[in-house]
Amino acid sequence: MEKMRTLICVVAILCLNACLRSPAYKIVLEGREMAKRNNFEGAIRAYEDAIRLEPGNIEAYYSRGFAKYEVKDYEGAIEDLTYLEDFKGKIAKDNFKYIFNTRGNANYFLGNNEAALKDHNAAISVDPKFTAAYGNRGNVKMLLGDTLGAIADYSFAISIKPGDFAAYNNRGVAKSDLKDYLGAMTGINKAIRYNKDYEDAYNNRGLVKLRIKDYEGAIRDLDKAIALADNFTFAYNNRGDAKHQLNETAGACEDWAKAIELGSEEAKVSWEKYCKR
Repeated sequence: MEKMRTLICVVAILCLNACLRSPAYKIVLEGREMAKRNNFEGAIRAYEDAIRLEPGNIEAYYSRGFAKYEVKDYEGAIEDLTYLEDFKGKIAKDNFKYIFNTRGNANYFLGNNEAALKDHNAAISVDPKFTAAYGNRGNVKMLLGDTLGAIADYSFAISIKPGDFAAYNNRGVAKSDLKDYLGAMTGINKAIRYNKDYEDAYNNRGLVKLRIKDYEGAIRDLDKAIALADNFTFAYNNRGDAKHQLNETAGACEDWAKAIELGSEEAKVSWEKYCKR
């Protein structure tokens, strides 16, 4: 059974006092326009052109770091965002909460959980009400086994931003891990109330229903998750588990096969046990 937690990356535009006079800044602006259109590869090339024209251009490193994060070049993102720490006197303090938060997410994806925790702590020290960092720190705490600490972080994020559907979802996942299934359902229901197209929440609610043996209800939620994201690996695997519990072997094997196609190792174990002939 597989669950999803949501990370949040927030970006602010950086512009130093002299940036409009910089010969490379026009290229940086072109890169940012590409990034707005989700053309992050093109944006990265533009930022690299700016750096070649003006080595050490802080705006280019800043923007390239976030763009590298978006294309899952997490090591490259960490390198660029770390470079910016040498310019604390030239970059507004508030921008560092975005730098630390995104670097923390990159470390999370690389499995560097202690480094990620340190980064999110740093982001919160810059802005004690930065809800994205609390949510992301909660995710790291989950991986470190501090489930109660994670719930506290998600709850604080919700107290600052009551419509934070990701925090409701993630807190629901944490409560499910503690076998507080009523609390989990309550939180995930709120996540869906705030975002009716939130596929992670439907997957997670389906997983909770699977755990409480509401297999038909689980399948309905997982159907919805897959309708919203047709390559949702976890949802296919979880739906296969639910169908298996209802003795729908053919449907279960079909779902597990799709999950395997999408890269699920957990589904492979189930398929080999129940479907292999």
